[in-house]
Amino acid sequence: QGGDKSSSIRYIFARHGETDFNAEGRIQGCLESRLTLRGLEQAAILGHYIAMKESKAISQVFCSPMIRARQTLAIINGTCVAIGQRLPEAAIHYDLREIELGEWQGQLKSELRESGEWQKWQNNPENFRLGDTLPLRNLWERAKNNWQFIRGELKTDDMKKTILIVAHGALGRCMIASALGYDIDSFRNPNFALDNCELVEILWSPDAPSAHSFQRVTT
Repeated sequence: QGGDKSSSIRYIFARHGETDFNAEGRIQGCLESRLTLRGLEQAAILGHYIAMKESKAISQVFCSPMIRARQTLAIINGTCVAIGQRLPEAAIHYDLREIELGEWQGQLKSELRESGEWQKWQNNPENFRLGDTLPLRNLWERAKNNWQFIRGELKTDDMKKTILIVAHGALGRCMIASALGYDIDSFRNPNFALDNCELVEILWSPDAPSAHSFQRVTT
């Protein structure tokens, strides 16, 4: 993995709070959904942590265009504003949206389990087909391209700062694993799974091909 750790850029990636779809066990993908009361509370807790511990160092913010991610970021930023530490204006980046799951979107996971399709996805997601698409392969490429975009937006004064990304669970798995130099089959690794409003830290030197560390942040 390599790279000079002393000059690493610090990226913190947050998944959105719990949504109505999450609570119902329903597939979201690129359908819109909204935070539940629990999700709002999760975002408030994350916002308090970021306001108190991270906000002074955050130089850039990137966010998914989806409502659930933008709601989460708005709550985080509101808490930061309350203590006089407004976050930089977020870049809403279309490719930070969640995985596209076609006809599955809106269906209950329990229904897919009964049909056996969910097990096929879990056993071999990288080669799982929905219609004419390979959803995970498309997401994996998008995750790698997201890093190219975000790292390409670095400015000189970002070098000792923190960059906040607010997005989604499946996308987050791909972004973490691909940053660390893993292949697509690492998607099944539970170490890369993200709970709602979980925050992870990735350290990545600007000149290194892959990140050199990843850890969960206790909020």
